[in-house]
Amino acid sequence: MKEFRSIFERRKPVYKVIPSEQTPEVPELESPKDWVLENQDLVKDFLEYAKTKTNAIGLAANQVEKDGDRFMERMFCSRAKGEGDGEWQVHINPKIVEVYGEKLPRTEGCLTWANQKVLANRYLRIDVEWVGLDGAEHSKELKGWEAQVWQHEQDHLDGVEEELVSADHFTVRSTKIGRNEPCPCGKKNNKKPVKYKKCCGR
Repeated sequence: MKEFRSIFERRKPVYKVIPSEQTPEVPELESPKDWVLENQDLVKDFLEYAKTKTNAIGLAANQVEKDGDRFMERMFCSRAKGEGDGEWQVHINPKIVEVYGEKLPRTEGCLTWANQKVLANRYLRIDVEWVGLDGAEHSKELKGWEAQVWQHEQDHLDGVEEELVSADHFTVRSTKIGRNEPCPCGKKNNKKPVKYKKCCGR
């Protein structure tokens, strides 16, 4: 018979964002489905911590410390823009499996770097795969803002060194995309380029 344990006996880990430090690379999980099922409480605790970051839309595990040590697990939490506040989701062993078009410069906020921005080149459309909290494999095409957030958090997990600029930095105007211009992601319909306003600019 399994021993009964009160919920009060389980001490939740203490998380805290590590400020002003580049994030180290986190290796991929060999058996992500098994890992998720074995670490349900850990994943849920991290997801609940991410939800407390009301000024953020994404958080990679290795951006934070857990009980004083950097949390070196290959997962991140994010929420979609344009759906109210957005529902937070956790992505375990995330992968970008396909990219489209050309990269464009973007400035992004980051919880690791207070009062600064990250300058990065991002694809407007990507195909991704991950394992969810349910232990199942998922895949999706992301574009625009969601694609940008995914690439930002994946860079954290891949240990990509971030280029920092001041909080008032703006990308050059020439990188702005006209609504009627062909979408930089390269999508076509009947062999004709799809306009930005009908694709990633929605």
